[in-house]
Amino acid sequence: PDKNATTAPFKKINTALSFEKTTPYQVQLSDLDIVNHANNVKYLEWCLNQIDAKIIFKQQIKSLEMNFMKELNLFDTIEIVSNDSNFDILKEEKPCYALEIKISEPK
Repeated sequence: PDKNATTAPFKKINTALSFEKTTPYQVQLSDLDIVNHANNVKYLEWCLNQIDAKIIFKQQIKSLEMNFMKELNLFDTIEIVSNDSNFDILKEEKPCYALEIKISEPK
């Protein structure tokens, strides 16, 4: 009877935060799925590549919240912007994806 996949409800991530810009990225052939859009997993990978690897190696990621707003295509130029635990992927200054990472203290 309970049709929720998670214990917490989904939420809309605030994309109006103040972000520090990072290196632009251009969508590559290897990023595409069967319908020639960037695969959903790639959005997450692009953001995770921006964080300190120690956070991943020490298994400090408690949870991920993701919002997909717009598909990306081959050769689209995007900008990954971030602050401490939030990431946005922008195309032409408009959000395509938002990620909020909850990080635990090191053990």
